[in-house]
Amino acid sequence: RREAMELVDEAQRLLAKTNQAVKAMGKQIDKAEKKKIKGECNALQKLLMKFRLDKVSEDEVEKIRQAKLNLESSSEKIRSFSGEK
Repeated sequence: RREAMELVDEAQRLLAKTNQAVKAMGKQIDKAEKKKIKGECNALQKLLMKFRLDKVSEDEVEKIRQAKLNLESSSEKIRSFSGEK
């Protein structure tokens, strides 16, 4: 359970930082890249909205972990340009 909560906290922080970076970069981001990042943000957000600690399964945790990794890799470039890590 603790691992699941830490993962959810990390994912929420990543979402916030990524959204902030996307806003800060504005039109400097390629439209296709921005669309991909927004799609991955939405996918992770949906998983987090469904997450319930009392009913968490290992499958749900793994889906969140994978979505977080996808978003980290696709948004790494814009987060580094905007000063976020």
